[in-house]
Amino acid sequence: AGWIHSQIVSEEGAVREIVQLVFDSEPDVQLAVTQILSGLCVAPHTRAAVVEAQCISFLIPLLFDDQRKSEEVQYAAGSALLQLAAGAMTRARVFNADRLELDNAVSPDKQDKIISGIVNGGAIGPLVHKVNSGKSGKLRSISIEILRVISEDTSQKRKTRLNLCKLNAAEALGNVLKDDVRVVETYTKHDQGWEIEKFNRVPLQVVKELHQAIRTLTNVLDFPEASKDPTSEETQFTGCIQIAKSGGLKSLLTLAFLPFTV
Repeated sequence: AGWIHSQIVSEEGAVREIVQLVFDSEPDVQLAVTQILSGLCVAPHTRAAVVEAQCISFLIPLLFDDQRKSEEVQYAAGSALLQLAAGAMTRARVFNADRLELDNAVSPDKQDKIISGIVNGGAIGPLVHKVNSGKSGKLRSISIEILRVISEDTSQKRKTRLNLCKLNAAEALGNVLKDDVRVVETYTKHDQGWEIEKFNRVPLQVVKELHQAIRTLTNVLDFPEASKDPTSEETQFTGCIQIAKSGGLKSLLTLAFLPFTV
């Protein structure tokens, strides 16, 4: 974020006033506001101002499908939430457009509040819905990445991984694996076997999405509550069944037996 963004956050209450315009009936205004918030979430000092203004509660409703919200608005809202979540999770790495790793934006106590705001604020449902929509593209990809970041959360209080499993994240990710592995096969497989030299033709977005989906799935099915609570154990078992039924298990086996590394 540059000088203009710094000027915005230097004015007390300015970010809060800006975010109120998110619900403007004019699509162009709505898009401009969400893009401003996304831009403010890039640098640590401006990201902290977004947190202080409690903008998470305004961003989450923008993830829900609505004829009044364009895909661009949803993507900008998702981008802002991704930067906020990544800044709050020390184990999760996210890079900006210049491939520079983002620093933590806020103090540890506020980092915890950010993850709670995202998880308890209802973001998981619409994110899983977008991942499971069957529609590939940047909106699905960023939804997967947000789920990957918050799936790093192991708080016993929030039980994020358990909630992801309950909200059918395993099924959604299994469908993504099936879709993306099918693309990989289209580019590299023929009747006589695999053509390793053609793997570099697979779209980079597909390769990145596969990587993010597998990492998320690994986290989603690994929650400590399952070994202590029969209900949680049943949820974990259901997640495993969902992966198998969605075609995700077959896709994982296909990837495991590839004659090259994805």
